[in-house]
Amino acid sequence: LEFRRVLFRSLDTCRRLVAAVHERGMRIVLDAVFNHCGIGHWAFQDVLARGADSPYVNWFYVQDLPVEPDPVSPNYATCGGAHYLPQWNVHNPEVREHHFDVTRRWIAEGIDGWRLDVPYSMNQNFWRRFRRIVKGESTDLYIVAEHWEVATDWVRGDIADGAMNYPLRDLILQFVADRTITASAFAEGVRDLWRQLPTSAIPGMLNLLGSHDTERLLTRCQGDRRRLRQALALLVTSPGVPMIYYGDEVGLTGGNDPGCRGCMPWDTERWDTEVLDVTRGLLAIRAAHPTLVEPDDDLRAVDESLLVRRRGAGPDRVVVAVNVGSGDRAVPPALLEPDLRPAFGPSPAPGEPPTVRANDVLILTPSGR
Repeated sequence: LEFRRVLFRSLDTCRRLVAAVHERGMRIVLDAVFNHCGIGHWAFQDVLARGADSPYVNWFYVQDLPVEPDPVSPNYATCGGAHYLPQWNVHNPEVREHHFDVTRRWIAEGIDGWRLDVPYSMNQNFWRRFRRIVKGESTDLYIVAEHWEVATDWVRGDIADGAMNYPLRDLILQFVADRTITASAFAEGVRDLWRQLPTSAIPGMLNLLGSHDTERLLTRCQGDRRRLRQALALLVTSPGVPMIYYGDEVGLTGGNDPGCRGCMPWDTERWDTEVLDVTRGLLAIRAAHPTLVEPDDDLRAVDESLLVRRRGAGPDRVVVAVNVGSGDRAVPPALLEPDLRPAFGPSPAPGEPPTVRANDVLILTPSGR
């Protein structure tokens, strides 16, 4: 499809959406899918129709003529072997300029950033120039790279401001959803992750528990809402930016693609209100403590089933206790200050230390919110 026109059905729809989003204090980040396009894109359609006579034949990695969009063995490069996703030849200067024109076009319409789709399938020099163009328009524009491993090479300051933090997702879900690693293994894994990233990049990391390429959060938690509570609590109290995949906040279920890409149910009768209340409550804590974005992250494994996370200082202190064990656990007084009160979880009985229930999470702050 035409990158410049069809994204929002009409340009007027795009402009109204951007205005309405900005009025709510929100931002729009578009998906920069510059590695490939759909088979219906006008340039590729011209190649299919005209072959070697098409001025766009070198816009793609055509391996033979005539071009054959065979589902099993297409004779052109594709994304992931999908015949309906021909790969752009970004070594061609005309293609690069096409992509950069598209970049400027949507920035001019008021978008607030770009998510780089499969950037590792393209050369980094393309993305370095992309960054110069984007930041030349405004240094406030956010660039986040899709990456499934530790994204050290993408967040050094010359390409992206942050990356999709799949390694953090893996650690959180292995600890609380799958129960395949211990509290100490989780703590060491997270510490090692932060060590591998430039400190300046950590606030821009996009932390997630689910996406269009993974199973749904509640599905991964095997329908256990307490495990979901623990996962979300670790997500929203991690350094960086928490991302909630649409529908996870109302308990949508589904396996990996295509099961995770179902339509959002707008009938509120179908929503899991328990999951929605938990999500709202945890995000409210996040909003009340803006320093949670910062890189500091003090993780203590009390034992193999009890983890304590301490974040921030002064009135912005947040203490998170996650208990994956089968019995209630008191939070060790040595890891607490006396002025902390529960912001998420039950209040202790008078004279008793804060206690985190079995298979649950407790969050403490000075204000209790």
